Amino acid sequence: MPLPYKKIRRPERQRWLAFFAVLVLAFAAWLTFSPYGAVRYYRVHRDLRAATAENQRIRTENEQLAAENARLRSDRAYQKEVARRNFGMVGKNEMVFDFSSERKKGRDEE
Repeated sequence: MPLPYKKIRRPERQRWLAFFAVLVLAFAAWLTFSPYGAVRYYRVHRDLRAATAENQRIRTENEQLAAENARLRSDRAYQKEVARRNFGMVGKNEMVFDFSSERKKGRDEE
């Protein structure tokens, strides 16, 4: 024989509803602010996107440096160009005229 249905009175029902509402709010707050909650998830997700972008930038830079390295190893004209530009080197039978020091001397004397 089934148990008879017991009708819950209004004040008791309100207490149960308040209890469940507090329970749901506490659970939502815990999901949001716990160490593994939504706030932490979004921070980690943002950091992951930044690290991925940085990783892609570094990967692209590495590819460019590898291409330049290969070119420096094989292209003699490029080697000469880089040596002249970066190290101020000159080839055989070439002369370098540096007019910048004369300009500085002329300005200092005036």
